Amino acid sequence: MTISVKAYANADDVLIAWQPDSWSSNWVGFQLERRNDTTQQVTIIANRIPPQPGQGPVQPTGVSSAASPIRRCIWTDHGAVATDSVSYRVTAMKAAGKGAFIPDAPSASAWTAPVVAAGDAGGGMEAYFNRGTLMSQIVSRFVNGDVSDKSLHDFLNNLKTPGFQARLYLAGDALHEILRFLHDADRRGSSIHAAIYEMNDRELVDALKPFGKRGHVLLGNGSATEPWVAQELAAAQLEVKHRDLSHHGRSSPSVHNKFVVESDASGRNAGRVLTDQRRG
Repeated sequence: MTISVKAYANADDVLIAWQPDSWSSNWVGFQLERRNDTTQQVTIIANRIPPQPGQGPVQPTGVSSAASPIRRCIWTDHGAVATDSVSYRVTAMKAAGKGAFIPDAPSASAWTAPVVAAGDAGGGMEAYFNRGTLMSQIVSRFVNGDVSDKSLHDFLNNLKTPGFQARLYLAGDALHEILRFLHDADRRGSSIHAAIYEMNDRELVDALKPFGKRGHVLLGNGSATEPWVAQELAAAQLEVKHRDLSHHGRSSPSVHNKFVVESDASGRNAGRVLTDQRRG
């Protein structure tokens, strides 16, 4: 029996998918391994599900897929370090009695072609992602299973704090790259023109302030945009304009798909664009 496996990488993680050409009735799941192709170090990927039904939640670090086989044919590895070249191998697992498992050695797949977790998409384009706030399992772990109104309210407030662990995780690479884009543009003395749908993040506002008169911001009146944002940007001498996105006012689609354009100090010659293309 042969298992075919492929790996696909972006800046944030690696997606691994596999398909056996036939199935043994003895198989109960799969062990997934990652190899660093530079050091040749092999790591067994951790599962997030306990080995047996009803055993309760696992530790935040998970359980080795050798001890708790993965019961699916697709997995996302968030542990691949950016710039590392990695490969993956899948081995079917069999029950060994008393809750233990053993590999079905002949089923082991070949190692995948090496992939690198990076944002470079070619052609001068890069793509980076956040991890949202609707990942209920990871959010549940961040609040230690306490999903009361008070706990979730406190969690949302803490997400505003730079350096908060959950903020760093949920922001993925996107926040870092947005801040780097702005800092690099300011260091070069560039101008920026930004259209922003909603904005209430202190770290992003502070990254815009150094542009002063070189900064031009168009703010939508989305429900999350708070008054202090425009007030502080204007106080820092950025040009701030507003667009009403409601059906009752003069709606403008220009801020619905968010973007920032970096140009030279005169504002005439664009050099880079930062945009969010989640919406068509």
